[in-house]
Amino acid sequence: QAPPREGVWDQKAMKMLIDTSNKGQRQVLEMAAADPRDDDEVAQQDFERTVAWSKMSPESYLKGASAKDLQMPIAMHVTKLRNGELLLYCPVVVHSGTFLSSWLRNLGPVKYIVIGSSSHTTYLPEVLRAYPEAVVVGGQTAEAKLLQARALQRKKLDVCAASNEELASLNETLAPLGARVVAIEGDGFTEALMVLAHSTLLEVD
Repeated sequence: QAPPREGVWDQKAMKMLIDTSNKGQRQVLEMAAADPRDDDEVAQQDFERTVAWSKMSPESYLKGASAKDLQMPIAMHVTKLRNGELLLYCPVVVHSGTFLSSWLRNLGPVKYIVIGSSSHTTYLPEVLRAYPEAVVVGGQTAEAKLLQARALQRKKLDVCAASNEELASLNETLAPLGARVVAIEGDGFTEALMVLAHSTLLEVD
């Protein structure tokens, strides 16, 4: 897969993900301290890494500088719904003329794109251009970042997970097709969404 075009990523969009000020740091650490499942030291390390990423130039980020100290395999999940339509979870770039593009086209029409984490939006502008009619589902921060990148053709997400009504309406449609989108309450860092598809739970990070 080729890297996304320049302009997809910028520092302003990164700073929309998390407040990198001292106040933002306190908020992240307070959330970690309030949840016994979280590790305060890991939360601090994650925050410091985010601050470092926010200071990178677009050129450095797109050349992979953010991943030098990480092992971060990229993967997306493809779910074929009972009506033959496809749901893409955390999609990667699908280049025209590649095996992946051909495989998806033969598998069925892409109807839904679910943004599993507001941290992972770098590839989305390319994906949304490839599938302009797909219903796009995600969090408020992902919406803000995609608007900054001029990637939302309809100027908003089709389903914003922050709206209980929109999410409930989506799940009414998906339930007979074998899928459900679940918003993780209290996740102020990534606004994570999971998908339960045919009794298999899909998650990111």
